Amino acid sequence: AFTDDDVATLERLASFMDATVGAASEIARVTANLLEEAPSASTNGGASASDVARFIANVMTPGLVEGVESSQRIEEILAGDVIDIVVQPITRLDTGELVAVEALARFSGTPQRAPDEWFAEARRAGRGVDLELLAVRSALRVLDRLPDHVHLAVNLGPETLLSPLLDEALDGVDRHRLTIELTEHQRFPDYAVLLERTTALRASGSLLSVDDTGSGYSGLTHILRLRPDVVKIDRDLTAGVEEDLVRQALVTALVNFAAGFGASVVAEGIESQEALDLLVSLGVNYGQGYHLGRPGPVDALV
Repeated sequence: AFTDDDVATLERLASFMDATVGAASEIARVTANLLEEAPSASTNGGASASDVARFIANVMTPGLVEGVESSQRIEEILAGDVIDIVVQPITRLDTGELVAVEALARFSGTPQRAPDEWFAEARRAGRGVDLELLAVRSALRVLDRLPDHVHLAVNLGPETLLSPLLDEALDGVDRHRLTIELTEHQRFPDYAVLLERTTALRASGSLLSVDDTGSGYSGLTHILRLRPDVVKIDRDLTAGVEEDLVRQALVTALVNFAAGFGASVVAEGIESQEALDLLVSLGVNYGQGYHLGRPGPVDALV
């Protein structure tokens, strides 16, 4: 199907690609060595050798320094093999009874920033699943310190949920006290595989919760396909709900929607008694938020 001219063009293109890939690989190797070997201290009061190395590396391969430093930060956290865990109470709104806690990761590394940003950086570095699994293993350490009737909710993305390493992390855990909160940072197209996995986890005793309903990718079709045990209403819908008729209508619709397949509803971000009373009147079963309890050490909660 190719003429002689076509073949000649393809051969030249192949030679060009070979040279380009080889050069890029060599530049990456040299700049990585430069960053590793440059001392950080300045000897003459000016820019340090490390600063010069960073500048040269960024000129040679834009974004390389940021990527290397990002990977190093995540590797340091993973090497520590533990993450600080705080828990936030989830209560039954009409009685105030504590029914569950959500495990939340806290990072002490530099720079100081929100946990979501650390997980996002780990995903960019290709270690998102590893960091989420470390958070799960760290969270499971607090399960035995909770009252027997209280569930522990842990957050997982679809990729981590499907990882065989999750089974290792959950080995020996009382699944009947565990709630898997499915979070999505990008749309997951293969619902057949995801549904097979969630079905198996639920058969072992775990509850399935869909997080951040009303924002991002957690739409009604997503919930309809998974039919979770718990639907969590995102704080964007509950913020100011006591003064917003549109938000009230949306919450009512979600409550009725969840009731259609027997799911409980948890409202996030409850920050006032007025919001709590309004949500109870709309039929919301459970909630969490600063008005009900801030995240803190598990011992303080108990």
